[in-house]
Amino acid sequence: MKKWFLYFIIVICLTVKVHGWWDVPHMLVAQIAKDNIEPKTCERVEELLSYFKDHFPKSNSIVTAACFPDDITSLGLSGFKVWHGMLTPYCPDHYLSEETFSCIEALVNDNNILSGINQSLKTLRNPSASKWEKCFLLRFLLHCVADIHQPLHCIQMYSKEFPSGDFAGHRFTISEMPYADLHQLWDAAFGIGFKRMKRPLSDQDALWIKETADFIATNFQNEISPQIHNMNISEWSQESYQLAIDFAYTGIQPGDKPSQDYLDKGERIALRQIALAGFRLGTLLEELFGEVACGVSQQESGVNDELNIN
Repeated sequence: MKKWFLYFIIVICLTVKVHGWWDVPHMLVAQIAKDNIEPKTCERVEELLSYFKDHFPKSNSIVTAACFPDDITSLGLSGFKVWHGMLTPYCPDHYLSEETFSCIEALVNDNNILSGINQSLKTLRNPSASKWEKCFLLRFLLHCVADIHQPLHCIQMYSKEFPSGDFAGHRFTISEMPYADLHQLWDAAFGIGFKRMKRPLSDQDALWIKETADFIATNFQNEISPQIHNMNISEWSQESYQLAIDFAYTGIQPGDKPSQDYLDKGERIALRQIALAGFRLGTLLEELFGEVACGVSQQESGVNDELNIN
């Protein structure tokens, strides 16, 4: 009975809402993607996004549509919240039994951010899908490609202190910061995401997004170039999982004030992940709305079979 009660608690915890990067990091990822696709590709993407313009006027460009999934969650449409992350278990003190650990792995592998990205890609490539379906899932693609690069969207720590999980860092409190917990700190990209912007963006805010995205992309492009062309989304989640172990959960304890060294390293990793997500998203958009949209076959356009679309 005790074992099944623990499983029940774990299942409940796995349904916790995983908040994505806050609006600004999402818009920075989308801006980097936009800056790395052809103008005609951009026109096609934004023409499709405009299908919802009367109902969702805040999110009709590539940049602002990246916030759409969080917008609809805040309106009460929470059925897609599992698409915002993949809470792969991490148990550094071996608190969980092997059986329980395996049970959690099986649960999180059933429906998660990989499912969301794969379904979005499948629908966008389906000539029979309606414009409404494609517009809806394009917005999830813009959003989920960013979320999968946030390390604390791909992990959940279990320990004696967090026997039912730390809610992807939401229960991992920190002190003397404008963020209540570790997840918020990473969602805010260590400060850059703390900036709040009204959408549709003002000219001033749009310029800030553009210039900041340019700065991030320029500073990290050479460093991430070996990874940019890896379009295996399962490996994206594994990369983020390992970053969480190596950096997000290292050098800090619950209740701590993050050290300056932790903040400096974390900020660099967060910005690097924003750049990587942006370039990879741009690749996907070019494949979906570039040559393929002009009638070139999938094989001729060089679409990578490792996108895991079934």
